[in-house]
Amino acid sequence: INAEYMGKKIKSEMEEQEEIFVKGAIANNITLHQAKSIFATVAKFAGYGFNKAHASAYGVISYQTAYLKANFPAEFLVAYLNLELNNQDKINVFIQEAKNNNISIVPPNINISAGYFSISSTPVILSVSEESPDSAGTLGDPSAALQDDKALPQDDKTPIYKKSIIYALAAIKSVTVNFGKILLDERTKNGPFKNIIDFMERLPTKSINRKLLENLIKAGCFDELHTNRNQLLLSIPKLLAYSASYHTEKISDQFSLIKVNSLSKQVLVEAELLKDSTLASYEFEVLGLFITKHPLLEYQDLFKQLGILTSVDLQNNLPNGAREKKKKKKKKKK
Repeated sequence: INAEYMGKKIKSEMEEQEEIFVKGAIANNITLHQAKSIFATVAKFAGYGFNKAHASAYGVISYQTAYLKANFPAEFLVAYLNLELNNQDKINVFIQEAKNNNISIVPPNINISAGYFSISSTPVILSVSEESPDSAGTLGDPSAALQDDKALPQDDKTPIYKKSIIYALAAIKSVTVNFGKILLDERTKNGPFKNIIDFMERLPTKSINRKLLENLIKAGCFDELHTNRNQLLLSIPKLLAYSASYHTEKISDQFSLIKVNSLSKQVLVEAELLKDSTLASYEFEVLGLFITKHPLLEYQDLFKQLGILTSVDLQNNLPNGAREKKKKKKKKKK
């Protein structure tokens, strides 16, 4: 049998191959019925099949993957998120999986995030006797949650580390991993950024363009430093002009800190706060998902009044679906 034709599954070629196979089988004292049966089995296997060595390797990888996901869910998901850094649909799926495993997501933040997704460990003190199934994605085992080489104290209090996933800057549209590295290097060397003016002064002009700055603001990266995203968005032209002026002035012999300080106060324009629905649409535009805002949040009270259930309600109160509800109704009738 020609394996190439079997693999391509071309009907005319398959029929021709069957005829050749059957003739050869009959010539070797195999009955017509047996020959056709054997060929049918081989043709079916060609649909999707592989040898035992292949299957064994798949089995080992599947076991290892399942073990990592069960015991190190945060690390497992971060690895996957970084593999799919430019695929917002996949990122959305993995972020939802993290939430399903009680792993919180730290929104993109200019003073916390880096180019890639990373993990934040927050120490939580619990009694050794307490069970904490959600603390680090493990099943109530405080020692299993301690995954960063810190010795356990010999007393009745054991620190466990609640894992969170820090959102990657490079997962924002128009922001690159290289920009994340430049930002992280500057932050490591000279500390956190105090405000957006400080940010523009400390990063080289060539590393920041209009679209990058706009998307950082829309993603909420400066929310910790500035509560009004609209003010920052409207100030982008002035911010870019200030950055160019500041760095040109800095490399000249006439650098004046007094002049720079007076200019920096004039950069940010006055602006009204944006509605949450607008902020949510901005987040979705640059992230592909909602992180801190959601367009339906403002209608939560109305949904409760109307008795509208969420997917969480269905999962918690109706785990077996509509059939369970029908069964309960039948029992009440009896």
